[in-house]
Amino acid sequence: MAYPDLALVRCAFYGLVALCLRRGGDSAPSRLQAMLRYLLAAAPVLELLKLFPVTTAVSQALLVGVMAAKDKLGQRRPHPVDAENVFTTRVWPGDMDLYGHMNNVVYNARMEWGRHLFDAECGLLTYFHKNRIAVGLYTTTVKFRRELRLLQGFRVRTRLLGWNERTFYFEHLFETEAQGRTALHAQGISLLRIARRSPRTCIDVLLAMEASGLHRPCATPLDRVADAVRLPQALHDFDTWFSERAKVCEEADPAKL
Repeated sequence: MAYPDLALVRCAFYGLVALCLRRGGDSAPSRLQAMLRYLLAAAPVLELLKLFPVTTAVSQALLVGVMAAKDKLGQRRPHPVDAENVFTTRVWPGDMDLYGHMNNVVYNARMEWGRHLFDAECGLLTYFHKNRIAVGLYTTTVKFRRELRLLQGFRVRTRLLGWNERTFYFEHLFETEAQGRTALHAQGISLLRIARRSPRTCIDVLLAMEASGLHRPCATPLDRVADAVRLPQALHDFDTWFSERAKVCEEADPAKL
């Protein structure tokens, strides 16, 4: 499923809240209400300049709220975990740096939103919340190929590459379309890890979700796919290198590193 630009969705949400606050009749607003009205009126400009507070929290709350409403109304059609998620966005003024292109930090923010959308659509988000499974971002890496300029539109494609015992591996592709051709601007890899205190592994989670109907079955049955086959060896090596390096850093004298 393709999603619109998140920044524009937030702007629309702020405008809707501001409109609701103005429908208070002829009574004089309190000082707090007046401050909220002014803040929300300026919110779209602040949003595009990345100056509006709690932007990430608002995005996550909107996503969780929409998915909960869809589940309650029976309107959500979960996709299999081997499908991909796509959302479109644009380089806004607040995304720029002094070099005239989208700053590298913004790529990680877009990757995070891609993971949130993917988790929500395939049912991972719902499953984690209902079963109180703690998960967190473990590692991200981005390879840059072409820069993205001011107001340039692009899309982010997110898919699950595979998993091992406790880690989900995601790929994020930043692409543009020009004259019928697709240009790849950046490629990201992010790892989402289940906390050690949880007794469930990645394959336990996926099998339970499939059995409960939270996501549609994959083309290949999950219980017939070995983790080592499903996950490229290069990603195993990538994870192993980070783990071994972390042990060295923790055990060694910082002055010698």
